[in-house]
Amino acid sequence: MKRKIFIPLLLSLAMLLNVSLFAQNSLLWEISGNGLSAPSYLYGTIHLQDKRVFDFNDSLMPKLLECSTFAMEINVDSVNETRLMAMMFMEDGKTLEDIYSKKDYALLKKAFKKMTGMDILLFNTMKPFAIMTLIEASETLKGKKEDTSKKNMKEEMDLYLAGIAKDSGKKVIGIETVDEQMAVVSKMPPSLLIASIKNSNKDDKEIEKMIEAYRHEQLDKVLAMLDDKSSPLGVEFSDEILTQRNHIMADRISNLIPAQTIFIAIGAGHLPGKEGVIELLRKKGFTVKAVMAPHTFKK
Repeated sequence: MKRKIFIPLLLSLAMLLNVSLFAQNSLLWEISGNGLSAPSYLYGTIHLQDKRVFDFNDSLMPKLLECSTFAMEINVDSVNETRLMAMMFMEDGKTLEDIYSKKDYALLKKAFKKMTGMDILLFNTMKPFAIMTLIEASETLKGKKEDTSKKNMKEEMDLYLAGIAKDSGKKVIGIETVDEQMAVVSKMPPSLLIASIKNSNKDDKEIEKMIEAYRHEQLDKVLAMLDDKSSPLGVEFSDEILTQRNHIMADRISNLIPAQTIFIAIGAGHLPGKEGVIELLRKKGFTVKAVMAPHTFKK
């Protein structure tokens, strides 16, 4: 799923002196202080299966294993699939033909057939974000079949880490509910689906740039790419997709960590910025500092 976050503007010398609060190169952060008896940890994930992004900091697994609980954006084991499917369809009998011009609908129909092998008429009452999900899922499956170099893991990073936590006997919880996340995603502008199709030939290059920034743990660069509306990876509805969710996540995390030690794995785009989870937790009185350690990163 696509994410976005605001870049903090360096408007004063004071902010320049504190730039490390926003742009430090780290994906793993320790949360302590504010009365906590033991630290919890915050890790920025990327929702991909590419093996290159699984080149973890050497501190990650020990920190995950020392916590009693693993938290991810949504605990997939708690998802009601019937309810989830119902949320993917438009209300009031609307169809894709009702919300798109004839030109855009023709483009969508042609692209959907090419990318999925199916006729868009079979999914004509689904919301644009659901159509985008179907296209991305189809492209992923094609990639798996064509991937003879074994570049991909079997599942995205969040699910991979959750599997390790489960195998280690950890409790797994969700920071958000399905209803909350779906309410946000449902606000995706219909134009974003058309823009995604038009820019599909640019996606691979942009994803490569994102992977490189992520592998070097450069949250500021990840943030800049997500904030760039001209990029295929940019997101148009930032307030809903990131900022509002950041506040919800920070509130939930601050309520959960006093009672248990938690390893929290959420999209890296939620971490940095003035209204990122790191800074919001600091405003609540917690000490949030980067966990730096050597790792086996290879260019």
